[in-house]
Amino acid sequence: MVPRYLWLLPWHHATMQFRTAWHGDVCTRYELTTKGSWGAAEVVLEGTDEPAGCLDGFVDIEDTTTILTHPLIGCYQRRDGKVGTYNVWHEKLTMRRAAARKADFEVFRRLGLCETGQIPHSVLLQRETEFTILLPPKLVRSSQS
Repeated sequence: MVPRYLWLLPWHHATMQFRTAWHGDVCTRYELTTKGSWGAAEVVLEGTDEPAGCLDGFVDIEDTTTILTHPLIGCYQRRDGKVGTYNVWHEKLTMRRAAARKADFEVFRRLGLCETGQIPHSVLLQRETEFTILLPPKLVRSSQS
């Protein structure tokens, strides 16, 4: 209740089912099915033993203000329309590349961010990650205000 109503995070209840199989750190089967009020999702991945490395089209940079995504900083549109931000912390990851056989997210299609059948640019997997979400989230203040 606190994240949704006090911090205005766009959290919604969903039922998620994972079907995975791993051989050591290599994923041999990854399937996710989600059903919820915000939208359904279905993901089918094929893992590889290839380390993630630097992804095509991306460069390692320190200035996080110039990139859309960041592994430790998240942005979201609050339920009041304003933009919020939160941080997470985790140990350094040792991810492996994977290939998407299916990746369908109803909410992303509704927002016009992807089309049915579109495959993501890249997929990275790690068997397990312990992380901490640093709360409370913060309101992003516009430079114009």
